[in-house]
Amino acid sequence: MRLESEGVQSFFARGNDIREKVRQWTGIPVSIGIAQTKTLAKIANRIAKKSTEAQGVLDLTPLSMQTEALEQTPVEDVWGIGSSYSKLLKAAGITTARKLRDTDRRWIRQRMTIVGARIVEELRGISCLSLEGVNSFV
Repeated sequence: MRLESEGVQSFFARGNDIREKVRQWTGIPVSIGIAQTKTLAKIANRIAKKSTEAQGVLDLTPLSMQTEALEQTPVEDVWGIGSSYSKLLKAAGITTARKLRDTDRRWIRQRMTIVGARIVEELRGISCLSLEGVNSFV
């Protein structure tokens, strides 16, 4: 395994390079979220957009960073959680993405079907949505 000093960039550095190139080439400011799953990456991207500390790029691959980010993310801001699921979850005391991640999968599956169970698995770092499947309709 090569270290960053030997030519391999950190995820943050690579994301920052991409961000700068897009801005330079197109003039469009972008933010980049990096994580193990599409759902976590969308949360990272949302935080990267709003946080001055993140400077437009957020790497959520470390578990400690994920936990902190999920604690700060309201459950209604999780990709795939619509208004009816949001109401259901809030009524059960599940108000943050972290609480959703830590909820029993069977409880979620019974109330939110397989869609909800997949969201929980994605929040746990287990990929359930292939990039090809998600991008095929774009």
